[in-house]
This record gives sequence, structure tokens and C-alpha cells, in this order.
Amino acid sequence: MRPLFALAALVALTVACGGGNTPTSPTPFPFSPAAFGTAELLSRGRFSATIDGQAWSGAPIVSFSAHGPAGDRFTVFSNPSLGADRLSVSGPLAVGTYSATMAPDFFSSAIFILTRLPITWSVDPFDPASSGTLTVTVASRTRVAGTFAFTGVPGGNAAGAAPRVITHGTFDVLQ
Repeated sequence: MRPLFALAALVALTVACGGGNTPTSPTPFPFSPAAFGTAELLSRGRFSATIDGQAWSGAPIVSFSAHGPAGDRFTVFSNPSLGADRLSVSGPLAVGTYSATMAPDFFSSAIFILTRLPITWSVDPFDPASSGTLTVTVASRTRVAGTFAFTGVPGGNAAGAAPRVITHGTFDVLQ
């Protein structure tokens, strides 16, 4: 469940801290939100996977979020119709391979979420039944590409729901 909250916080921060959002009057916060994060959207490309043995694809949207010295993060998410599987993959905006474990900090971990309302499956680093790997092959502000696979366990009030297995995940999204 922690990855779900982390991704929700990341998306909320990304939306709230849009680029060019510099305040013109004093702010009650000790920092400018524009200095903490920026948001950019990419929405051309492909986003596909095999979910429980069935081919899946979604219209991709990528959101970037800057987090200072820890580096930038990205989130690729699908924008499907109601009642369909919605997939989100998040990780550091840097070429490399990342796991969904309890890394020393949030910024070096991968986050995976699959939602089919009312149930959400994610990688829970404390549950040995779940795991995930993200490989980023292209990482820039104009293009993000890579592969992923994970086994998500149900969260919240989804007692009795089976884990979901996502394999052969790919994304290649650009401006």
C-alpha cells in the first residue's frame, strides 16, 4: 500500500507544481513550489504489457517531477476508459535498472500500480509475493523508454483478490 501512497503523492506534487508556477506574492511555505517540482507531459508513443497472460495496451501519458539533488522522476500512466485496467509505472529519470524494494530513499525505487476499480494491486516491498523490475533505456525530458515486469498484490479492502502478474511491459513515450 505504501507504493500507492507514494505514487499518489508524486502525482499530486506533479500536478500542483506545474512549470511556470512561480508565486508573485509571499507564500506561507518556506519554499517556492515552482523551485521544488515541475510538470511536463508527453503523450505520444506506446505503452503495453501482458496482464495475467492477456495483451494490454493503453494511451500513454508521461509526467516528470523534479526533486532537487535526488534527481528527477517520471511516471508513465495509461488513460483508459472506465472499467478497464489502468497501469502506472514510476521510476528515476535515468538510464538503469530499478527494483521495487525498500531502497534507502524513495527516489531510487520503482513503483508499479495496476488498478481496476475498486481494487488496486501494487508491489509491496514487505510482501514476498510481490516484486518488480523497471529498466529505463532512454531518459530525457523529451523521451522516456524502457521495459518492466511486476507481480502486484491487492491492497486495501481487497481481501481474497489474487495477485496480478504483469510481464513484457514496454513504454516509449515522447513529445
